[in-house]
Amino acid sequence: MPHRKRRGEDPLEQAARTALCDALLAGDEPQAEAAAILLLRRGRPLPSLYSGIVQPLLEDLGERWARGEATVAEEHRASTTVRELVVRLRALAPPTASSRDIRCVLLPATGETHLLGIAMLEHVLVDAGWRVDVLDPLPPDELAAYVRARGDVALVGLSASGRFDSRGLTRQISHIRAALPDVPVLLGGGAVSADPGLPARAGADGGARSLPDAVRVADQLTNPLTPRELDVLAGVSSGCSNNEIAAQMGIRASTVKSHLERVYTKTGSRDRAAAVATAMRRGWMH
Repeated sequence: MPHRKRRGEDPLEQAARTALCDALLAGDEPQAEAAAILLLRRGRPLPSLYSGIVQPLLEDLGERWARGEATVAEEHRASTTVRELVVRLRALAPPTASSRDIRCVLLPATGETHLLGIAMLEHVLVDAGWRVDVLDPLPPDELAAYVRARGDVALVGLSASGRFDSRGLTRQISHIRAALPDVPVLLGGGAVSADPGLPARAGADGGARSLPDAVRVADQLTNPLTPRELDVLAGVSSGCSNNEIAAQMGIRASTVKSHLERVYTKTGSRDRAAAVATAMRRGWMH
């Protein structure tokens, strides 16, 4: 079971994790919220809470249902409680402006019926500063029209659970890429966890086996700055001169200047301060 004791785990965290799992299975929404809040306050990251506790519990319950060891009512009760937990946890944080001026659009893959993963992914991305729109399944042309009307969409995310139409998924991604050639497609969900090679075969630009993976890959797919350019920009944000950055990085000052010129082009900036501000606003550096 997902809530068995883990080696080296703090006793209070173990108790909170067990309480969270038991509350989700019992349909006890207030207890689930209290246990989740305790884990978050003790330092467990939100993506780890979902991917390390909640999702394994749902997967285990689904496997037990398939073996005839759990009822549909038990699976429904747990899923409903998880959905409410996500709503409650999101309500805890006061509405704040996004730290990025780019947006991610999430929608289910073709044939996908399990939408809890999208709800958790939305929360994790919003917590990481993204603007997120969750859409119902849309034909590629309607999705493209929506993205163009928005004007700030930098990523399309698709979620596929373990039960999905592989041919339909490949067609869906192919049509999205044809309609939106400049917007990368990220594929995540249980199907990717079970088959890490699926995103490449289906034609996605990147894949995520877990929620922490999703945040990391989303950043990679939407960040035009190279690691070296980010290092230079980090030096700039710390108030260092070109010569100081060059000494720290073991390169020439002229190379630092070349990196900065490329950063200016990519950020549409004319000076160092504006480049840092733009990169931080877009979530390209933290």
